[in-house]
Amino acid sequence: MMVCELFNELHPNRPQITQTCVSKLFKKFNKLHTGRPKIATDDDTIINVLLSIQENPHLSSREVGASQFTPFCVETAPQGKVSSIQDAARSRTCVEFCNTMLDKFNMDLEFGKKIVFTDEATFMLHGFYNKQNYR
Repeated sequence: MMVCELFNELHPNRPQITQTCVSKLFKKFNKLHTGRPKIATDDDTIINVLLSIQENPHLSSREVGASQFTPFCVETAPQGKVSSIQDAARSRTCVEFCNTMLDKFNMDLEFGKKIVFTDEATFMLHGFYNKQNYR
């Protein structure tokens, strides 16, 4: 059964869709990079800009052969994501905290009643709340 027929049967109250609509949407989602291409942060462009600036730091972006925003894009390009080492350290800290809390619960059965959960937006020792958190 075709997708449009299935959709139209399942949703009779909505406007009917056609096979053309489905095929256009399918092509749109299968297209890899929709939107404006990011030429400034292309790996080859970044290497060329960095090498040119290293050779002569007084070159303009025009003399390098790049757009005037390329050096800015190269400087502000993300340098990578969180590494697995950082994830492992955070996970280790979380496990240590959980083990500590389990030990405290095992030693004192009333420990859960002694915990007070607060929200810094609504609770402060001097009685004022932080307006920055009320957005």
